[in-house]
Amino acid sequence: MCPELDILSTYYDDEIEASLKTEIKKHVDSCPACQEQLARFHKISDMLSSEEEPDFDAAQTLVW
Repeated sequence: MCPELDILSTYYDDEIEASLKTEIKKHVDSCPACQEQLARFHKISDMLSSEEEPDFDAAQTLVW
């Protein structure tokens, strides 16, 4: 049985307890669905990290 999405997300972010990490890794290594979900997390992370920081000063100037 696959872990819930929030647990898989915590695993992806490497913020999970060591005891669960080993168990989830074992599952993910043999589960194409979870591997695909981790690939989605990776793609989203890449997209977010490539975004430029908004220019809040310019935006504020346009508003005022």
